[in-house]
Amino acid sequence: MSILKRLRKGTCTENDKAILDRYVLSNPDSSDATKDLTDINRWIDDPVHACPLIVYTNAARDRHNNSMAKAFAAATGQVYHVYHSHDTRGRGRRRKQLTGLAAEAAWLVVFTGSCIVAHPMPKVPYLPGMAVFCTENLATELGISNGSPGTLVSIVYEEIDGRRYAISAEVDFKAYKSSDADTPYPHRVLLKPVTTTIHFCLPNSEKSYSATRSQLPLIPAYSFTSHNAQGRSLDVCCIDLASCPTIQSAYVMLSRVRSLKGLCILRPFRLDRIQNHISQELREELKRTDLKAERTKAYSRERLSWFYSVVPEGQVRILTEPPTSVEDSGFDIEMAPASD
Repeated sequence: MSILKRLRKGTCTENDKAILDRYVLSNPDSSDATKDLTDINRWIDDPVHACPLIVYTNAARDRHNNSMAKAFAAATGQVYHVYHSHDTRGRGRRRKQLTGLAAEAAWLVVFTGSCIVAHPMPKVPYLPGMAVFCTENLATELGISNGSPGTLVSIVYEEIDGRRYAISAEVDFKAYKSSDADTPYPHRVLLKPVTTTIHFCLPNSEKSYSATRSQLPLIPAYSFTSHNAQGRSLDVCCIDLASCPTIQSAYVMLSRVRSLKGLCILRPFRLDRIQNHISQELREELKRTDLKAERTKAYSRERLSWFYSVVPEGQVRILTEPPTSVEDSGFDIEMAPASD
């Protein structure tokens, strides 16, 4: 996509913005097909091709996840519930759960940067059937790591003073497969809470206290940050270009979707989100990678000279499915043999 090539260097044009504006959800010219991408029923009928929102900060991600969890609960006839973290102080027999103002102060401790969640969240909505992300590297060799997508199957909890606290959860992770060939659910994993140390202050006090937080390493997967989106390739997604502070973050968001047919943009954005000066460091990196690409291209042409002597440049195309005939393949059947 030519827009991506220009966005990579911050040189998008007014015409590029006009094209992207057609995919802004609030734009009257936005098609019904684009608006239908955000239908909550896609998360119920076909979660693999549902439309996640890519944002820049964890705070925006969490707000959207909470809103979508409520919509998912209403659409599936479930009751929306939030599960609190177990925050305690002390060790052994002296360990006590935080209560009152101390508990409320500790639950305010969240990670609000733009990176992936680095510790368990204080309050998380969980609903059976909802899409979730793992937030810890639990078993990378088995496909259960930070960012692994899954589906929440069930959750075991205890209720104290009207608040729910998760004890365990069953999750189906597509990337995981059990070594037991006879198991009826080969992708299912039982997860228990993980612990970490947090620091909090009581109201009207600057004194810092430490506590141990225990919570399931799961968050809803309706939204994730641009940092967490790196390396993903999506058929459908909604992006928030207006929140991007740099060209790099805008490029990451827009390049996640495979085609414009699967793109929708959350809200209107200014031209400077896709047209701006890039840093000197990035310019040097782009120059380095472009030079390396040219060298690689020259090297491959030298090594494959026998091939290009038979197939003229410009007549090679990538096949997405096997050709039905020799003519369909785009190659001459009389190939020159490779040299020794």
